[in-house]
Amino acid sequence: AFAFMISAYHLCHFIAMATKSPLAEWLAMWPAATIPPTALSFFREFLAEPSIGGKRRPPRFTLAWPVLAYLALIYSALFSTDAPIHEETWFQIPFAAWVFGGLYRCVLDLYLQYRATKTRVERTRIRALMLSGLLATTLAFTGVVPGFGETWPTVGNVLTILYLYFLSQTLFRYRLLDLNELVGKMVVLVTLVFLLWAVYGLLLAWVGGRQEGLFLLNAVVASFVILVLFEPVRAALENAVNRWLLRQRHELRARIDGLRRDLANVVDVADLAERIVHGMEESRRVTHVAVYLIDSDGSGYDLVDYYGSKRPLKRIEAGTHGPFLQRLRSGFVDIERVKTERGRDDERDPSADNIDQAVDVMSKMQTSLVVPIFGSEETEQGAWLLGMLAFRDDRTQAAFDMDDIDVFRQLAAQAATTIESTQIYQNVKERDRLAAIGEMAAGLAHEIRNPLGAIK
Repeated sequence: AFAFMISAYHLCHFIAMATKSPLAEWLAMWPAATIPPTALSFFREFLAEPSIGGKRRPPRFTLAWPVLAYLALIYSALFSTDAPIHEETWFQIPFAAWVFGGLYRCVLDLYLQYRATKTRVERTRIRALMLSGLLATTLAFTGVVPGFGETWPTVGNVLTILYLYFLSQTLFRYRLLDLNELVGKMVVLVTLVFLLWAVYGLLLAWVGGRQEGLFLLNAVVASFVILVLFEPVRAALENAVNRWLLRQRHELRARIDGLRRDLANVVDVADLAERIVHGMEESRRVTHVAVYLIDSDGSGYDLVDYYGSKRPLKRIEAGTHGPFLQRLRSGFVDIERVKTERGRDDERDPSADNIDQAVDVMSKMQTSLVVPIFGSEETEQGAWLLGMLAFRDDRTQAAFDMDDIDVFRQLAAQAATTIESTQIYQNVKERDRLAAIGEMAAGLAHEIRNPLGAIK
């Protein structure tokens, strides 16, 4: 509702500017009057998310102000047609104060939650929202200043769009871990927008507004130019921004890609675990890594190799830690997600004990993220769980986002292929060994029978 009201206001305002229609200008003030209550409702609900930890509280605003604005707009349309009151300065000043006062109140709520938040990741997230919201609101305010006789560049509209995109990413993503990634996306979007503007703007300046046929021809030419340039320019921009802002992630992906190629030639499980641990240590992306593999009888998972300041849990029993393993079969276990589930409503959640066990197991494992190693065979519970990879980065809380997790899962998939190939290799070795023992036994029996026959 908040985003819809903003877009409805800009749409009506654009129509009013383009057509000089008093009706469109009057309609634009309706969504504008509704922006403050929807904004306050949204931000209060957003800050009450378990991952942020704010207190759930109703938005403290009175509906009297928007109702008064609605009544004034109705009165202006019905009874003051000669001199509409919504066009008067004495009405526009308090109206703008109501709209932007509500938006600044949202910024104040973000600031108060920023001061109350303890975790560094969420503080960074809220601080970015607070500062960018303050900047977007302030520059959007310059869009109404020309009505008071001043002229300002209306960059607030563009920044408002970017802020809404930034805000949407905080909702669609589980957590906003890497602000650099989002900044990179914004840089790419803004650059592409300026590219489109430059192509059309330069051709319009060259042709002018009086040569309609030539202008339409150049508009077609500009469209072709943009279509030709769009994909290669976007790819080049994304690569450049990623190298600039996401250096650590690129290094991690390159390191794991090389590690996956190395694992394809491994024929020993111990060597596999050692290479994984050594490769992750060299990536400098984690401070702890551990490799657990299933034992010979399938009753648990033993620690094969690890890297970190503390030794993790030696063994995970299939019976004792069944709920944790069942949770792991869903794809991965992230301790931040588990804690968020626990923080929602422990009293009414029947799985609260399982959540507590998962947190306890991961604490003993010295890990914040566990990725399963699935085999190709199927069981009643799902895919056969060959083992697990555990990762942790003590330098920051909630250090891994979904892109990092996808990379780790690709590594786990390659490890599963290598383990199954190793098992096949071991089975072939065992078969050859038994065949050699059989041949030796047959020869030995023959050599014993000859003297025994002579003695008989």
